[in-house]
Amino acid sequence: MKFTCAASALLLASHSAAYDIIHSSSVNCREKSTTKSKVVKVYQLGDDVDIVCQVEGQKVSSTGSNVWDKTQDGCY
Repeated sequence: MKFTCAASALLLASHSAAYDIIHSSSVNCREKSTTKSKVVKVYQLGDDVDIVCQVEGQKVSSTGSNVWDKTQDGCY
């Protein structure tokens, strides 16, 4: 599974980086940035996922982070 994060820099230059996710064979994508939110999509191992932004949400105990990625599908 590969997540791609695109960010705009000064002068409208863009940068894209790809990160391989190897911790799971699938990742739930939720309606809101909380683990109690409805799962609206499941990404499978090998899927390419574009990250459009990051938001603060519920702190996830397994990662220790409260940063959630919003995907091209509009879920977290």
